[in-house]
Amino acid sequence: MRLNFFPIPFGPLRAVTGPLFFFDSGVLIDEKPPMAKKPGTNPKGEFAFFNVVYEDDSQRSNRRVPAELLGGLDGDEPARGYIMEQDREIAEKSGRPQLKIKSISRVGAKKK
Repeated sequence: MRLNFFPIPFGPLRAVTGPLFFFDSGVLIDEKPPMAKKPGTNPKGEFAFFNVVYEDDSQRSNRRVPAELLGGLDGDEPARGYIMEQDREIAEKSGRPQLKIKSISRVGAKKK
């Protein structure tokens, strides 16, 4: 066991067991990590969001699709394949049948 000695203004040196702790030795504000982002924010454009309507007229909103899959000559068509793959995996895990997609529309896109 190590003893730490430190001066006390009014008295002799005293032995203290354990480590010394100073309240001003904490993390500085500049060293703290930035605050967490709000959920649902997409500042870098990593994902495009789609609303999906199924043949039974149920709807799933804000389905995420990686932006790198989109924007080529096929436009938003690769999103359908990506979402169908997600739905297949979900159906497998849940034990429910996969629903067929009726329509897909990009969130925020103007309707024609």
